[in-house]
Amino acid sequence: MSFIDEWCLSKTLDPIKMDLEELKPKPEDLVHYPKLEKLHISDIKDRFKFLVYFNKQIEKVLHLLSLDLSQKSAEGVMSIKNAILKCRFAIFYGMKN
Repeated sequence: MSFIDEWCLSKTLDPIKMDLEELKPKPEDLVHYPKLEKLHISDIKDRFKFLVYFNKQIEKVLHLLSLDLSQKSAEGVMSIKNAILKCRFAIFYGMKN
């Protein structure tokens, strides 16, 4: 995920709107990402497609979530918070802000 965030930041691209064909990392771009470095570009693009899909789904519901901390909703808020925390590694940096 950090590779995509950094790649898009360096190219001033929005990962959600980015054209998949723009993702053309050179071997030196991946040197700090040993797991990605071993993958074929088509595998990296497939992972990126999944991340974009996932983030689009998250984007649709984030504004619907209430983080009200009143006594009635505290348990529900903590459940939502825990669910988001478990998958935050897959959420684009721009979505978190």
